Amino acid sequence: TDIVLRAEEEQDSPAPGEDQHRLPAEDDGAIKSGTECTGIHSHMIVCDMALLPQKTAFLKQAEACGAKTVGGLEMFVNQAVLTYSLWTEHIAPRDIFYDAALRALDPEDGQEDGGVEPAAETAEAADRRLIEKMMGYYAGDPKRIQHFLKVYTFAKMIGEEEALPPEELFILRTAAIIHDIGIKVSEEKYGSSAGKYQEKEGPAVAEPLLLSCGYEEEVIDRVLFLIANHHTYDRIEGADYQILVEADFLVNLYEDGCSRETAENVKRNIFRTKAGIRCLEQMYLNIQK
Repeated sequence: TDIVLRAEEEQDSPAPGEDQHRLPAEDDGAIKSGTECTGIHSHMIVCDMALLPQKTAFLKQAEACGAKTVGGLEMFVNQAVLTYSLWTEHIAPRDIFYDAALRALDPEDGQEDGGVEPAAETAEAADRRLIEKMMGYYAGDPKRIQHFLKVYTFAKMIGEEEALPPEELFILRTAAIIHDIGIKVSEEKYGSSAGKYQEKEGPAVAEPLLLSCGYEEEVIDRVLFLIANHHTYDRIEGADYQILVEADFLVNLYEDGCSRETAENVKRNIFRTKAGIRCLEQMYLNIQK
């Protein structure tokens, strides 16, 4: 299947007279870049890297040409090994783009008999729906949106590598998406986004949102607990709690411009999982494993 990729930033221009969407050789497994629909046909999958819940004008044009379409948000949710920076810098390997696009189409093409989604796809759909809700909640605040997307990616990656049971992994993923939901209220009420205010205000904002999305009571209870404690590090209980804290630190250490000494202290005092420690060492301590 041919993949046509449109990135948000300007791409290298094709050579004079060269079609931007030239069909690849048979074994190319290819992905082309461009912003026009010239040459798009029904045998293509067209991807737009814009992280938006709605279809872009480009995708609508491609659909009119008969192509299947995948949005950047769908690809992101279905390929959690990529950090947000990989998407924005357009440096992900070609095979990962290709795999992400095909996996984003699986919920439509790979359902079991009777139209019931497999459990894994149901979890992916729930993640995608909640991500869309949170992007709307943080509309106009790209820093907050990028933060929770990165925390979600690290949490999911670490949770999978640490072999969390599916139910616990689902709770972790949900909490990672929504963990900072108390920030807006905290800033309005206290003029501060300090962790203690996030923990205090977050659960009351999160609960009606989770209920409206159809989450089960046991999931909501645990997610609210994690929101209410994700800046409390002296009584961490449970792998989901531990990994959420580690994922948040992996992002905050970068966003806050923390020193190597701070990273070493965090590793010694906070981190416990092998996957989390490896990520911290590779990013902040330049230790290769």
